[in-house]
Amino acid sequence: MNETDVDLKAAKQAQADSINSICQKDDPWIHRYKNMLCVTCMWHVIKSSPIPGKKTPGKKTLGRCRRRCPTLNGYPAVYTEDWCGDHKLDETKL
Repeated sequence: MNETDVDLKAAKQAQADSINSICQKDDPWIHRYKNMLCVTCMWHVIKSSPIPGKKTPGKKTLGRCRRRCPTLNGYPAVYTEDWCGDHKLDETKL
C-alpha cells in the first residue's frame, strides 16, 4: 500500500464519519429502533424450531408476519431483527 492509497482511505473514512454524525443528529428515531423490530410486534409469530430448545449460534430466528391475510405461499417469512411500517407494539413481548 503506498502513501496515496493510505490518504485516500483516510479521506473516505473521514467522509463516512461526517455523514454518520450528521444522520444521527437529524434522526429522531435513532433511540427507538430497537422497539420497532419484528420481535416486539404483535403480528410477529416465531416459527417453531425443528429441534425444540436447540439454538444455533450465529443464525437468525425466523418467524412469520401475520399482519395481512396469507397468500398461496402462506404468511411472509421475516427475521426477528426485521422491521416494517405496520409495526404495532405488543406489550407482552417487551
